[in-house]
Amino acid sequence: METDKPKRRGRGPGKKPRLLSTSIRLSQEVMEFFRQHHPHDKQAQMRAILTEYVRDQLKENQSGT
Repeated sequence: METDKPKRRGRGPGKKPRLLSTSIRLSQEVMEFFRQHHPHDKQAQMRAILTEYVRDQLKENQSGT
């Protein structure tokens, strides 16, 4: 049984930009903080904090230029 529709491959474009995988080494103090304060979403919280920091830095650089 053949259909005229072409076969879809993959999920298609996502709504959010894709994330890149990386490996970083963090101090025990940093990991302990996130384990204690964000036990179920450490990675998401780290990403949010880093994203906020980068955006603040970009704003500072744009306003200082």
